Amino acid sequence: MDWRLNGVRVVRAGELDPNTPQTPGMHREAAIDAARAGAEKLWAGTVVIHPDAKTGPHHHGELESVIYVVSGRARMRWGERLEYTAEAGPGDFIYVPPFVPHQEINASADSELSCVVVRSGQEPVVVNLDMPAVEENPQEIHWVDDIHKAPEPRDGLEVLRGMYETHNSTGAGFPDILERDYLHEDVEFVEFAAAPGPRTYRGREAVAELFRNRFEAGAMHVDDVQLTALDGNRVLAAFRVSIRGARSGAESSMQLWNLVTLAGSRITRVEEFSDEADARAAAG
Repeated sequence: MDWRLNGVRVVRAGELDPNTPQTPGMHREAAIDAARAGAEKLWAGTVVIHPDAKTGPHHHGELESVIYVVSGRARMRWGERLEYTAEAGPGDFIYVPPFVPHQEINASADSELSCVVVRSGQEPVVVNLDMPAVEENPQEIHWVDDIHKAPEPRDGLEVLRGMYETHNSTGAGFPDILERDYLHEDVEFVEFAAAPGPRTYRGREAVAELFRNRFEAGAMHVDDVQLTALDGNRVLAAFRVSIRGARSGAESSMQLWNLVTLAGSRITRVEEFSDEADARAAAG
């Protein structure tokens, strides 16, 4: 064997080939294939997804894929309705089995997602899927077995920080996620004194319905969130909520305080205030 001609190959950064099957929302370039390196059993290349962009649903047939995140934040969705989701950051590996319908999303609004992809065959198989019924609120999945441990329980500040971020990113879909991922089944929610209707809502479904009604009345966005950890698994949250009326289009905003009690990562009680002095008095 002439190892000089049949040995190691180096494909330079400027030699990558963009003439490879593409998926909407993603730009692929081939690095290692039969033409460029004489590879027979695998394909490798780069993938770039622009800020806040996502691919269409697709799969790669019988091929297995490994994705290495170089920079940015990757959000993967998969399933018949893209009903499952997980995220990965720089240094993380992602494994995609054969025929799995999936979608890659750049979870960052201001930076590119850059990855290296390796697949188990030379055929450039990309099957783009027409998927009319996509799950609006996918379930976050953690790989847990004898090797992969369950994630450490989050503290109250982390839980609420994630909840308010989800509020802003999912809009009218937030009540379903709130009910599924954040509320204890026996949660109690006490509205601020000036709110119309009943002041106290008990149970996960009742609280979620309250927020559905709020989103039907108008689009809401929270800003300037400040979280203060208190004793007894309590957190005092201060934020400004901006509202745009669904019918009138009129815009308004108000400052609110939430005194939140948690059991682990589940919210068991919320007292809502429109007056800072009242909120701090209740917090003790």
